[in-house]
Amino acid sequence: MKYKTIENNIFNLILSGEIVSAEGQLLPERELAAYFHTSRSTIRKAISSLCTQGVLIRRHGNGTFVKTITDSKYSQSLYSVTRCAQNYEDLGYDPIVSILEKRIVPANETIASYLKTPINEPVLRIKKLFRANREIRNVSVSYLSIKDFPGIEHEDFMSPIINVLNKKYNAIPQQTKNTIEAIHPLAEIAGDLAITEETPILLFESLTTGIVNGRCVSMEYFKTYHRTDHLRFSYIQTWEGID
Repeated sequence: MKYKTIENNIFNLILSGEIVSAEGQLLPERELAAYFHTSRSTIRKAISSLCTQGVLIRRHGNGTFVKTITDSKYSQSLYSVTRCAQNYEDLGYDPIVSILEKRIVPANETIASYLKTPINEPVLRIKKLFRANREIRNVSVSYLSIKDFPGIEHEDFMSPIINVLNKKYNAIPQQTKNTIEAIHPLAEIAGDLAITEETPILLFESLTTGIVNGRCVSMEYFKTYHRTDHLRFSYIQTWEGID
């Protein structure tokens, strides 16, 4: 494909420093189109592919830059992935949260095992879409036990779910376990994220447990699907010493 050839050429020129500024900014699309004697749509497709591969990063309102390990301003901490809106605000973006779905569904085997409830027991399913500066970043699908949180289906959930549970039920979160997996999204999630089913994304599957009325319960089981073309994740490891 033509854009693949352009993509490889852009990558090689990035390595040589020929088409980036001293600050690491890539030439504008129109200049690259003229440089390679091709259309801007081909350039845009090649750049999008390099962003997906982690070579480049788009900064809203500033252009496209070569990613570096010190580019922490545009990185989201792995240790706080459950606080999407707050993280986007901390990064200097304008966060927008939309409730795409809120309905009662029967718990399948997986959901029942996480929420410690019988199979087919009614649970609340909540789907939230998160934007930063109007750009879609991720979508989350959460499940809550109606048995443990009676009346929870009447809440609006514009604030974080854990905050709702704490305020209404005095639920105190103690631990969130996360697993991370690179996947291709199903059609439903791809549609929510405005991407194709062939676009790789990161899936965080999580379970938050805590104390409610003196007993330990599964507060929230949720999956968060992150687009990888706008954001990357980071963490810091501290060394105590080597034996």
